[in-house]
Amino acid sequence: NEFIGTIHSFGGSAISNAQINLVSPTLGTGITYTNSEGLFSSRVPINQTLNLSIYLTCNTLNDWTLVQSENFFSGTDPIIGAYTVTLTGNYPITGTVVTCSGQPIISGYVKMGLQIYPTIQGQYTIYACLGDNFIQGFENTFPDSIIASDLITVQVTSLGVDVNDLSCCNQVFGFVTDVEGTIYPTIFIGNQVWMAENLRTAKYSNGDSIPNELNDVAWEQISSGAWCNYDNSIANDIIYGKYYNWYAMTDSRNVCPAGWHIPSNDEWILLADNLGGISVAGGKMKTISGWNGSNTGATNESSFSALPVGWRSNNGNFNNLGSVGWYWTSELLSRMLQTNSMYLGSSPESPSSGLTIRCVKD
Repeated sequence: NEFIGTIHSFGGSAISNAQINLVSPTLGTGITYTNSEGLFSSRVPINQTLNLSIYLTCNTLNDWTLVQSENFFSGTDPIIGAYTVTLTGNYPITGTVVTCSGQPIISGYVKMGLQIYPTIQGQYTIYACLGDNFIQGFENTFPDSIIASDLITVQVTSLGVDVNDLSCCNQVFGFVTDVEGTIYPTIFIGNQVWMAENLRTAKYSNGDSIPNELNDVAWEQISSGAWCNYDNSIANDIIYGKYYNWYAMTDSRNVCPAGWHIPSNDEWILLADNLGGISVAGGKMKTISGWNGSNTGATNESSFSALPVGWRSNNGNFNNLGSVGWYWTSELLSRMLQTNSMYLGSSPESPSSGLTIRCVKD
């Protein structure tokens, strides 16, 4: 059955990236997230009483807070739900997002942790928790590009805080589309252009399909290209992307969009050098929210937005979701980020390892 819902604050603002947990007595827990318009959709089993729980992040720490929970019966008719929830922080952050020349932007938004807040003539009000909050302004006035401000730390008190201007002039973003039509944001880091999300295509750039391999034994034994989702759950696809084996990653048909390629180890090292070196680059690449444990040094000031995707080992098992992020290089080697470190590490891999991919522009 189709379940579609929207989530807003009592002030009427759409809440993006709210976490929606749906628990079925027979199928377990499924997780999805709202988009920038506060909308989510999911397939749910019919003729069951399901539990819906809505979680928000209080700020940019790793603390999902339960804001609403209820049971409902899923029959055979489509379900449409509208939910109004209390934000987990009640102290206002106000300010204006401006262009590099100091004029209020025409179109854009502010991002705090996982939450996105559209601006109105450049102005915004965000309700946050006390203490440090990390925010960043974005302008998307012009087609196919996003211009970002610096990521700044805001100290929120019981009186709130006025940030004044967030100037969008330091980072320029664009987009790339894969062969299936999926659109990915891109970022400039030094002279390199990287995808800002993990690859999700199930086809090579010439249109040939890449098999989806679910079976653990077959995953270990296959000697051609294959992909999977974490825990073989389609719900993980949009969050973490797909996991590819080495054969898919190195196939001459190119798993990346045309004009893009799998980064070499040297290109990963250059990325780290542009972020201050491998000893600190990981912190600048990790998202501030979404990681278990300490998430040491995470600022995401590069806007690389690395998530703790884990991996599929060469015996088919899934491991380390929430604590480690692995990415293929074009060699039989991975680059890795960990929750307890700012280091951009590396690790030798088996051809049967299932890792995520970030493509880099030719």
